[in-house]
Amino acid sequence: MWVGRIRHARMILLLNDGVPVMNEEKQETKFSQTLGGHFSTALGKLNLASNLYYQMGKHVSGKEIRGLNFLMEVSLKNDISGGFEHLSGTSYNETSKIKSFTPFYGTNHKFNGFMDYFYVGNHMGSVGLNDIYLKYKYTKNKFGFNADLHYFGAAADISANADNYLGTELDLSISWVVKPTAKLVAGWSMLLAGDSMEILKGGDSSVRQSWGYIMLSVTPSFIK
Repeated sequence: MWVGRIRHARMILLLNDGVPVMNEEKQETKFSQTLGGHFSTALGKLNLASNLYYQMGKHVSGKEIRGLNFLMEVSLKNDISGGFEHLSGTSYNETSKIKSFTPFYGTNHKFNGFMDYFYVGNHMGSVGLNDIYLKYKYTKNKFGFNADLHYFGAAADISANADNYLGTELDLSISWVVKPTAKLVAGWSMLLAGDSMEILKGGDSSVRQSWGYIMLSVTPSFIK
């Protein structure tokens, strides 16, 4: 839909998710519901995007679920973007409800840093996440360069004395289009973890975490 020079896009999600659990010798299904949507608008050289999702229902433990996911992002036409994402969590002293938002069937590597510390596989658990990020993307001819910076914090209290700061991550990548059907990509990421990361993930937060990769992607077209 166009209104003057303003373009809008909306997406609504209604998801009912059932998880089978054993209650004594009988199997039961615990259902949770996720409601919300995505909204984006373009105004001149500025793009705005927002997500808002709410979760409720029953956790596998039998407790009530009250989770929230919120994202706000601003992008410029020069491929610079910044945003904030909040995934609610359950504080260490919360006993009556599960306030952690679960991103079902997530896109994994796309969000919350390329180091995949959060919400990939056996994710960090229940304290949620606040992700403040800044991204830059540059492309010219066959060359591409990306740089992402993330500031991570727990969305709920980890313990009585723990700081909510979890770490800062830098993701760098370059790409080269070898042929229309092939692209070479190389990347390097580094995470500077905070002391509270040890409580959630173990290990030694003073040791710098990094990884790199080289990847050749081939996407042939069999039908034209």
